[in-house]
Amino acid sequence: MRVFKKLTSYIMQDDLLQPRLSISESMSIAADLKLGKELGKAEKELIVEEILQTLGLWEHRNTRSECLSGGQSKRLSIALELVNNPPIMFLDEPTTGLDVVSIRQLVVLLRLLSRQGRTIICTVHQPSASLFSLFDRVYIVSRGMCCYQGAAPLLIPFLAEIGHICPSTHNPADFVLETLATDPEASAQMSELCQNGKLCRKLDRMTLRGGR
Repeated sequence: MRVFKKLTSYIMQDDLLQPRLSISESMSIAADLKLGKELGKAEKELIVEEILQTLGLWEHRNTRSECLSGGQSKRLSIALELVNNPPIMFLDEPTTGLDVVSIRQLVVLLRLLSRQGRTIICTVHQPSASLFSLFDRVYIVSRGMCCYQGAAPLLIPFLAEIGHICPSTHNPADFVLETLATDPEASAQMSELCQNGKLCRKLDRMTLRGGR
């Protein structure tokens, strides 16, 4: 458990920030607490600057937390957890309370962090179709069972295997939730088909390259 705690970080749904502290002050305190005396002041400042530049907060580094927008507050919450560079990050409903533009910016940012070698795991209820397409892997839970695990584009053909055809104009995320809510047998059928999450539907990379 000690090793697990060092490898992971957890970002809650509500941003618990110190309202009177600026972004730089909050990051400086986090660096001192998480990095200790292992690194000098100059090294810590470089780490903080790199994180703020990556998350688009550098220009707002002197702004107090209470003056930040919802999207900026969420990015600061992520920045504070990135100080000690955790390889695994859990986010609870990171898009709650954000407008459409901020939500997309946040999800694109999370994709960027994942491309840097981190594993990003977050719970999201009813994402839009455009956001759904940005997820590398989707894990759907209903009635205590895993009903799907795999690539987002493969969810529609997966549903078709049990007779649920998603209309081309429908959001796949909305369609699967509606299916699970209205069809009592759908959860069991989907769980059985993916062996309760043991089978992961993966995209064929060769097929993807050939289709471009």
